[in-house]
Amino acid sequence: MGTFRDRLERALNRVGDLPVLPSALHRLRQALSDEKTSAHDVARVMEQDPSLTAKVLRVANSIYYAGTTATVTSVQSAVARLGFSEVNRLFTTLAVIRTFDHMGPHLDHNQFWKHSLTAAITTRVIRRHCGTSDTFSEDDAYVAGLLHDIGLVVLDQYFPALFVEVSVAAHRRRISRADAECRILGIGHAEIGGSLLRRWRIRASVAEAVTWHHQPEKAEPKHRTLVEAVRVADFVCTSLGIGDAADGIPEGSSDAADGIPEGLSDVAWHDLGLSADDFSAIVQETAGEAARSEVLVALVR
Repeated sequence: MGTFRDRLERALNRVGDLPVLPSALHRLRQALSDEKTSAHDVARVMEQDPSLTAKVLRVANSIYYAGTTATVTSVQSAVARLGFSEVNRLFTTLAVIRTFDHMGPHLDHNQFWKHSLTAAITTRVIRRHCGTSDTFSEDDAYVAGLLHDIGLVVLDQYFPALFVEVSVAAHRRRISRADAECRILGIGHAEIGGSLLRRWRIRASVAEAVTWHHQPEKAEPKHRTLVEAVRVADFVCTSLGIGDAADGIPEGSSDAADGIPEGLSDVAWHDLGLSADDFSAIVQETAGEAARSEVLVALVR
């Protein structure tokens, strides 16, 4: 019958059953990589996926982006309002949520996407604060944060009974979900997510960050700061109750708002170059973004 890892590989190798990102997202990324691309060009690419485009317009007209300004009715106007970088992040978010929104019977998808979206924003915030921000981009920070727990969705979809077994074991043993997965399955949701992203041909730095965000020491040195930024973002979100309380909080860690918790001190001080003041600011910004993420998830689902 083989190990669980073997069974997982077989499941992910079933190409016809494997979730794929919309082709319009790949075309959008190609367009945005060309410095000659105009708002009109971006709008034309987006319009190839009417469902995602309609949601972009809805978000562009929401209170978070429009305020009291006039309603935009064209995609090109929405692109002009949001800017290329925000359009890229928003279109990616919408594409990922749509791809996985109806998968898996046990995850609370509203809470899952709220946690994932807040982690994406928080990873970007961390990049702005840390002393090594030149080692990874804002877009990589956002996508890595957004996708860091995507392996949970894969596990719930393909192996729902094992998903429940891990959840029960984590609760009973008072350990993190990641630890319970490794003990029961021999592989964690982070590695599962990384395996999927490599099949999607997502940038290596992002796949590495997803794969090792619970074990940054195993990451390739050139990608380690992004990995650690995702780990800190995940920790902050979970510490604030934005997500599954069984996932990611080191035993004995203090309240995240009280400074840099013991479980993250080495990462924050030495690798990311964060001070206690930086960390407190990150926590406060994350707390403020949580409500925004919840509303955005409601808008795009």
